[in-house]
Amino acid sequence: MLFSQEFLSPLIQWLEKEVSIENHQDTQKRLSKEILSYAETNIASMDEMHKFFLDQAVILINKKSLNINNFKFTDIFVDCIKSKLVVGKDFFLKDDDLITMCIELLILVENNHNLNLKIDKESQIVIKNGFQLLLENSSWVGSKPEVEKSQIVSKLSFLLLNTGALERDYIESVIKKIILFLPPDQWFKTSSEVYGKSFLLRSIINLCANNPEHDCHDYLKNVCEHLLKRMEIRREIMVLSTKNKSDASICLLEQLRINIAVLESGVFFNDLRFLNAAMKSNDRIYDMVSKIKISSKKTKNNINNIAISLHYNKIINLQEKIYESLI
Repeated sequence: MLFSQEFLSPLIQWLEKEVSIENHQDTQKRLSKEILSYAETNIASMDEMHKFFLDQAVILINKKSLNINNFKFTDIFVDCIKSKLVVGKDFFLKDDDLITMCIELLILVENNHNLNLKIDKESQIVIKNGFQLLLENSSWVGSKPEVEKSQIVSKLSFLLLNTGALERDYIESVIKKIILFLPPDQWFKTSSEVYGKSFLLRSIINLCANNPEHDCHDYLKNVCEHLLKRMEIRREIMVLSTKNKSDASICLLEQLRINIAVLESGVFFNDLRFLNAAMKSNDRIYDMVSKIKISSKKTKNNINNIAISLHYNKIINLQEKIYESLI
């Protein structure tokens, strides 16, 4: 299913009506029950990666913690990163890739704390060499191939920063190179590619949150102000550009990531405008999320819907945690 601005625009006025927290929480509960039912029905017949994905889903719903080093996942993840970087595939661009999605869920489980994923020195060298090649041919304001490489670097940087797979200083140097030629006012222009910038934004927030005096502080503030203006003035259901004919699930999942980044920005800057913007955005996408159904069938669509539902669960819980702290 594809979305166009012509299709989305008539919905905006209706979606601007207030959605109660009870509506969100009821949808959370229903989706959680459907995920648990899907896992119970299918986990025994899944391959290792699908089992790991479903384990993550159940842990997120039950609000438990997980030690990644108890699984074979580390070796699988590292081998996959190395092989894909060496052959230059665009595998990291896809939201239906199970390995990177598992890492995203790990980060959700750990509440964005570093996971300390251990990898050997040889693997680190291979990954760094792959990073360097991508960086040399990437640009957020360049040609389509250059933008795609920037998207890959941004996503992979976020995953590695939050898992501790590479040195923090190294990832920081990569991020600084990415943003060197990306002015804050170019981030969220309607004519620019947006997918992948949620990862880059959350990485910069991570760096600044760990060091309030960070060199990127003013840059981050400027970027966030431009994002707020776009969300508050245009009041789009989804910030992700739809002219590239992205699948609707990709647009929705990226919007949920952006909303998480908006809330994290609000906490970092101690600014209630971000909470307000995120809450309104969550209300605007509510109708789309509430229509999601997760059956017991082993389908790609169900896996995608589980990923969306878990991010939605995260954003609503985070929104309410921040809101309640103000009362």
